[in-house]
Parts: sequence; C-alpha cells; structure tokens
Amino acid sequence: MPIFAMKNQHAQGGSICPGLPGSVSSGLPGSISPEFTPTNRNISDAELITTVLVSAIYFSGHHEKAMSFMSSTKMITHMLSKSRFNRRLHQIRDLIIDLFFQLSSLIKELNISSEYSIDSFPVSTCDNIRIKRTRLVQGEIYRGKKVSMRRYFYGYNIHLLCTSDGIPVEYTFLPGSRHDSNALKQMPLQLPPGSRIYADSAYTNYSIEDMLKDAENIDLLVAGKSNSKENPCCQRVWIPFESGVIHF
Repeated sequence: MPIFAMKNQHAQGGSICPGLPGSVSSGLPGSISPEFTPTNRNISDAELITTVLVSAIYFSGHHEKAMSFMSSTKMITHMLSKSRFNRRLHQIRDLIIDLFFQLSSLIKELNISSEYSIDSFPVSTCDNIRIKRTRLVQGEIYRGKKVSMRRYFYGYNIHLLCTSDGIPVEYTFLPGSRHDSNALKQMPLQLPPGSRIYADSAYTNYSIEDMLKDAENIDLLVAGKSNSKENPCCQRVWIPFESGVIHF
C-alpha cells in the first residue's frame, strides 16, 4: 500500500492490516499477542520482528547473521530456514507498517521540541553494470544521481522524517530520478501544530511550504538556494542533534 494512501486510513482510525484483530486505536496489533498466533508456527510474529530489528541494529540488515545469532544464543529455540523466514516476513508486511505508524504517533506526542528533519539516501537494486539484466525494477525512472555522494545509482531514494534525536517517524520511497520535493507530497506529515521541519535545498517547494503553514501551522524550513529569487535573504539554520550539529 502506498504511503500516501495510509494518511486517510490512519486519520479515520482504521487498521492498515485488513483481517487483523488490532487497529490503530486499540493498542498494538493483536496478531503479536500469543493468543492470536497459530499453534503450527515455530516462531511468533513478535520473534520474527525482533530478529529483523536485531539484524538492522547490529548486523547492517543481514538477516541470516541475525537469525544465526538469535538461534545460537537460544533467544529463539526454533529458528526458521532462510527461505521460510523471508516468506513469513513478506506475509506480515502490513503488520509491520501498521506497528511502525502506531509507534511513530506515540513518539510524535512525546517529542516536546516539535523539531524534525527530513533527508534521503539511495538504495541501489543492482550495480550499474547490471542495469540491463536486472529483474527487480526496470525503466529509466530508476536511474538517479546522488549529488552529495557524487555517484549514480539505479534504484530508489528513501526519504525519512526524523525527530531531533534521530528517531524516524515517517518515510516514503521514490524512484531514483524523482526530485526530492516529491517526497513532501507522498508523506502524511501528520505532525502537531507548531512543529518545524528542517530540510536541505533539494526539498524546495514554496507551494507546499505555504500550504503546511496555512492549513497545519507547520513550518517547513528549507535551506535557501544561493540563486533563490523568492527568498533572497536566506539565513543559515542551525539545529542541535544527538550526533552533533546540522547546519543548512
């Protein structure tokens, strides 16, 4: 389900996961609870999601290493095979998305500073030399260039909206050739009134800036371009982050 389609579903208090006992307004999804886990499964959905989190935090997203670690330390006694693990992970995709948005809503409420930043990073689906043979995605729309990294890639740009502590609360995917400002159209941007979003000049979109300010009272503070005619007096914006100071 596209990210922009989730905004209305969450706003109506519905669940992103059709058929699951849990919903956005009723705490954590019910299928994580033991009573909703089928008895013929070796591991529960909660154990599966925990393994994925361990792989992301400690093994650079390498699922097989995380599976081996969880099994060798007896944290999960009956670990699935690699292929079965991947199949189960795809089956609970909607559950993971629903859980992410529920937790992000709680994080937004606890974020007293109401300061956020948005940025992107590329994810290549293949090496450039293999573009003609790739089967994951095809088309010129996936050819992108990351100026800050000074390299071309073939795949997607992942855009993250994070708190000042670096905790992601919203995300979206765009083909590599799409301009970064299009991410602002796809993200729900469900933030409390008075929030501030810091972004680099790639997210320049004056119409969205005005719309967010007038409709939601959200300040989109984009670093002005040197040749900008609408904002000729751009000021450097400084925001303290846990890992240091980010300046635009």
